[in-house]
Amino acid sequence: MPSKNYESKTTQTKDGAIRYGHIHRDDVKSSLLLQGQESLEYISFDQTEPRKRWLSSRCRGRYQVVAGDDIEKGQPAMYFDAKSGDIVIKTKGRIRMEAEILTLLQEEAIIRMVMLLLMPMKV
Repeated sequence: MPSKNYESKTTQTKDGAIRYGHIHRDDVKSSLLLQGQESLEYISFDQTEPRKRWLSSRCRGRYQVVAGDDIEKGQPAMYFDAKSGDIVIKTKGRIRMEAEILTLLQEEAIIRMVMLLLMPMKV
């Protein structure tokens, strides 16, 4: 059974909830939990082990991030920087990247890539 936090606060309507100090089933305390109408849509700022300092987001439908409307050309609109550890992108489907130019940079490592280039043919 999860611990009890006697200082937790919840603000809730039929459409969602904001929870401060929420204790998850696995006994992790969330500093802040934003929850949609259905409990599986959430953003959680966790503060205790085993997810200390984690920010977790879950969406059962489509997850969309749009950025860069006011960014000058040539400037990054999105930037991911893992100070240590890997970045993992995992899917049961395909990964598609669309860009004018795709640049892969590496230091001290080998880029291993298998590419299938499909080109339209004129008949």
